[in-house]
Amino acid sequence: MAASWFANSTAGVWVLELGTTKTIADDLKAFLEKHPQSFYGVVLPRGVLAIDPNLPAFLANQGSNNTRLYAFLCGTKDDAKTLTANSSKAVFYGAEHSTANLTQEHLASAVCAQFLSARPGPVNRLAPMNFRFLTGITPWPEAGNGPAFAAMKEANISFPGTAREGGVSGTILFWGNFLNGDPMSEWYGADWAAINLELQLANLIIEDSQPGIRPLIYDQNGIDRLTARAEQTLGGGEAAGCIVSYSLTATSFAAYVSQNPSAYQSGDYSGVAATIATPRGFLSLTFNLAVDFSGQSVVAAVSSTASSTGA
Repeated sequence: MAASWFANSTAGVWVLELGTTKTIADDLKAFLEKHPQSFYGVVLPRGVLAIDPNLPAFLANQGSNNTRLYAFLCGTKDDAKTLTANSSKAVFYGAEHSTANLTQEHLASAVCAQFLSARPGPVNRLAPMNFRFLTGITPWPEAGNGPAFAAMKEANISFPGTAREGGVSGTILFWGNFLNGDPMSEWYGADWAAINLELQLANLIIEDSQPGIRPLIYDQNGIDRLTARAEQTLGGGEAAGCIVSYSLTATSFAAYVSQNPSAYQSGDYSGVAATIATPRGFLSLTFNLAVDFSGQSVVAAVSSTASSTGA
């Protein structure tokens, strides 16, 4: 697991040792409750689903929009049946090929490392996870596996394949979706927006609540400043490729306190809102090519006088 992680990312990891326990779901739940929203991705060992039957239900419960925790698992394509029965946006499952060196490679670790190493910015925009290169991972061969590929795609199970169709060497990820079918890059973009909006708006409230020439006050000017910071943050997300487009609205001070009489006294304001579109990549492409043979006889006549090239 460590070899596949560091082959695909230079970022460090935390290792949680649970020993031979069969209560992985309960232990992991207790750990995450003790460290809320501290971890974004969790890689689980191969075969873990056979150890704790409660794990699929626990992982399915992590699928709310605000949880922002993703579990990465791998094994055979048949091992995923208990997970696909509770398809969740919180779970990635990758099917390893039977020829993979299981002592040297771990598909879930490689994919998680790629997912968490994005570091999006204006010169390093967020890229889709589908067809992402994977280092040190054995691909499924194309020959004879067409039906298996179709079945895995239908079940939102990912797998490593070759990049030969594009004339490129190496292993790439098919299909880069979570088990509910949502593209991984879309949720990364949505989470980026939620995390950074909370960070930047909280920063503005804290920093500008200190004595100075321009303290933040609950009035129209204060709402305008909060809205401006939100727009600046979303614009940064758009430049980083985490957001394709966005719209931002804010209820005016007069309208909000009129509609919510107790809000001003309690210092609460929930009148700012945004709608964002997140990025996704191409999964398939159909190119229609029409061939015109109307000049075939002319071409053949000209070619008959040329010497053969063997092509």
